[in-house]
Amino acid sequence: MNSATALLNVTVLQTLNDLISPVAFASEPTTYVNEPMHFAYLAARHHSTVKYEVDYGDGTSRAMFDASGSISPIPYWAGAAAADAFREDIRQCRGTVLEHVYKSVGMYTVQVRISADQLWADERYNEIVLTGSVNAVVRPRTLAQLMSTARVYRRMPGYQDEYVVMLFRVDEFPETLSLIVEVGDIKEPHAVKKMAGDSVPSWFAIERSKDITTRTTVATGLVVNISSHNPFFGVDFGKQFERPGTYDVRFIVKGTLPNVEAPQRVLIVARLDVAEERLESQLAGGPLLFAHSPVASGTTTELLVIVRRLIRGVVFSVDFGDGMSQAVPVDVFQVGDLPDWLLAGTFSSPEPFLLTGSSVTYYGRIVRHMFREPGVYAAVVKASVSLGDSYDVFTSPATIIHVVDHSIPPLTDLLGDDALVMPTPLLTDTGFQALYMSTHNVARARYTFVFGDGTGQKEGTICSEWPHVDESIRAIAGRLPLDMVRRGTAETVVCISHVYARPGDYTVRVRVHASPSGVSQRTWNIGGRVTVLQTTTVSITYMFRIILRP
Repeated sequence: MNSATALLNVTVLQTLNDLISPVAFASEPTTYVNEPMHFAYLAARHHSTVKYEVDYGDGTSRAMFDASGSISPIPYWAGAAAADAFREDIRQCRGTVLEHVYKSVGMYTVQVRISADQLWADERYNEIVLTGSVNAVVRPRTLAQLMSTARVYRRMPGYQDEYVVMLFRVDEFPETLSLIVEVGDIKEPHAVKKMAGDSVPSWFAIERSKDITTRTTVATGLVVNISSHNPFFGVDFGKQFERPGTYDVRFIVKGTLPNVEAPQRVLIVARLDVAEERLESQLAGGPLLFAHSPVASGTTTELLVIVRRLIRGVVFSVDFGDGMSQAVPVDVFQVGDLPDWLLAGTFSSPEPFLLTGSSVTYYGRIVRHMFREPGVYAAVVKASVSLGDSYDVFTSPATIIHVVDHSIPPLTDLLGDDALVMPTPLLTDTGFQALYMSTHNVARARYTFVFGDGTGQKEGTICSEWPHVDESIRAIAGRLPLDMVRRGTAETVVCISHVYARPGDYTVRVRVHASPSGVSQRTWNIGGRVTVLQTTTVSITYMFRIILRP
């Protein structure tokens, strides 16, 4: 009997459920517009033939994702979905956490499509689809967020007018909120209203104000775009302070917001300075001048005017020390506008420049000037103001600018060390003698003095005899030691007499003009600043006692 044996090979395809199940899909309980939203895909296993794809339902493209990793620990908001799928409380499993941002409010259906490479006989993919839904809403803002645009501005103080006018400004201010302003122990409620057009204070509309906010409800590094042309909510008010000083003003906003039951409270702090009515005090010590130095003669150089405090009605000008001056309209500029030579430290100024931070606002302007002749110039900034019959001027300390000429030989080498010497103190209507001295003599040189009081140029002459130099004499410019002058070792001494009619601060300059023969550099200038005091009149009253004898 013959028999035959047949062998049949049967391949059983595993389903996706066999490869990866159980599976679950969960999302965070609340979805906020424009904030990251998180979803969790959870599975018992992963297989290399399985592909994963998510559609967030908001019109964005479907995205493939990798679920070969592990989730540990499982997010708290996915714990219930994991326990329901796995029939037990688990702390880790295969899967991944997905992140997406919805841009608009609405209901969205999210689908996760899981598929395998092989097709079934009916040409359908072996796949699993997990579905969820989210409701994207706008997160209710806190009061701190609503007040993030709040700022306090102060009107620029005026000359001899330290009456403080402030403006509290914010983009939104619901009617359920209130504002209280605290200065010291005094608390005052203020009604905030919508401002636009003519209701905006004129001083704020023309941008003659200063942001004095020191504490806000958000990080101070946040840039807030403020415009006086757009409508806003605010209140302006004035206050007179009895004494000069620095004051912190507290702005307390409190109340409830729509759809939020609990009352909230935030604090905004502004700091203001109240100066004395003297111009120097109002200017917080006055303007400063920073100059690029040394510079070459005949080239245009830059000078920076810095104003510590702006005052309405005060105008500024620069006296370059060479007989030229220029009005300076002061404006606001940022750290990024500062010249490179200032940041590099190649400048001259009576005070150092302190760079306190990128957010610091400076007042001032860069001016340009050409010094046509070499020399040492004393440049200053003048602040002047007039109010009725009152006129006041404040002059900054002098900034010494060295202007050089690279010709050979320079006149300064021929003159040697020199100095411009003046007696102190200088008084009005009192004659005095000014001296220019140098260690060497230059033949046929001429010496022209300018005293800065509008009297024009005056020619100096070589002194007929050596002048007496006592302790009241001081050098206002130059580097020739006075001891050499007192010992009589200087070869050149030029004398000139002058009288100041009015008190004030003046720039005195000497221009040395040498004969062309043998001298490439024909001129040299040296200048400094002097203060002239008003002469006081002393009246003497004589008292007589008359004795009558019988």
